[in-house]
Amino acid sequence: MKNSGVFVFAISALFYCSAALADDAACMAGATEKGSFFSSRTYSAEDEFPDTPPLDTFKRLNIYVLKDGWRINQADRELGTISASQDVAGSEGKQTSLNIIVEPLGVHGSKASATFQIGFGQAVIGVDVLKGMCGMLSGTGKPGAGG
Repeated sequence: MKNSGVFVFAISALFYCSAALADDAACMAGATEKGSFFSSRTYSAEDEFPDTPPLDTFKRLNIYVLKDGWRINQADRELGTISASQDVAGSEGKQTSLNIIVEPLGVHGSKASATFQIGFGQAVIGVDVLKGMCGMLSGTGKPGAGG
């Protein structure tokens, strides 16, 4: 298959802008990477916002994802879910997916979890992806954060 071993530079660059926001040690400590180059890979991260209501976190993440160039396939305010995809640079027909869940936390807070998936033969710099995911979550969940 043509371009099956493509290096996906755009995926690493995808979270570049948000990587500077990744100051959340708790998010990075719990972030995970599963899979391998020869199978699919899944990156997961989560963050908690005890003072930000779930709807506020959901709205900010929805706006952030759109501004970051993702195509939102589904967003459900009631369930707190966002499902997005993005075409893979240099690989016709392939996509990556980003799924976000926003849940209530305590009385007034929220918890956001994100999962990013890439397919077989796609390569990224894992730590950059995880830093970017934590930056996205941290930067949008804190009180006063914009989208």
